[in-house]
Amino acid sequence: MKPVFKSMSSEQITNILRGQHSNDVFVPECKDGSTWFAGHARMDVWVMNRSWARLCFTGYEIKVSRGDFKQDEKWHSYLPLCNQLYFVCPKGMIEPSEMPDGVGLKYCTEARATTVKKAAHREVQPPMELFVYLLMCRSRIVEPNYHEPRTREEKVAEYKKWLAEKEEDRSIGHMVSYGIARTTDSVQHANKSLMAQIERFKKIEQFCRDIGINQYDYDDRIKDKLAQFKKLIPDDYLNKVRAIEQSTRELVSIIESHRA
Repeated sequence: MKPVFKSMSSEQITNILRGQHSNDVFVPECKDGSTWFAGHARMDVWVMNRSWARLCFTGYEIKVSRGDFKQDEKWHSYLPLCNQLYFVCPKGMIEPSEMPDGVGLKYCTEARATTVKKAAHREVQPPMELFVYLLMCRSRIVEPNYHEPRTREEKVAEYKKWLAEKEEDRSIGHMVSYGIARTTDSVQHANKSLMAQIERFKKIEQFCRDIGINQYDYDDRIKDKLAQFKKLIPDDYLNKVRAIEQSTRELVSIIESHRA
């Protein structure tokens, strides 16, 4: 019976393996020697874990079709390069019983790669030619090794740089703190001013309600109510008030003159 499996690309499987080995040395399309000469083995993926005490090399041969798996006769050349060798394929494409002795099998889905047959662990000599290939062709030193011994001048220069950066950070911190304090004071002042305006508006609103004007009245209706309120005041009311004021002043003057 023909196996039924979901098709996947070699690139998809490589990316899933890369995610599972995010803390390890992960090398796709890894050769075991110079790229100028033919006859060298080339694994789909070679992995070295980051552990001095339990160093382990793992090789992955990716298969995305039954025909590729059946015709593969080069996997034997990978054995001296790794402690463990796995075939990786879409789930169900290869049966565990089809695996050669000592070789493991992983099924891959869109989410992860799962071990269905564990590979035997074999003791091998560290693959020196492969290491040289990685250093020459696949590696690049991107930063200095700060664990190496440094001269006194280098240490002094580094400490001076650190102190300068620390002083700059402190200066920036003071500027930020000052800016925050000023902004806080400004916000508090504006808040007090707004609260005072709100209180004034509340008094005006209450006065309007007392004379029969509410917030739902339209402009024309407010004008009508103000006109009605004005009609309640006699036309000569202001003249009478002024006359009373003048008479009061005269009376005060007469009283003061009598006292004198």
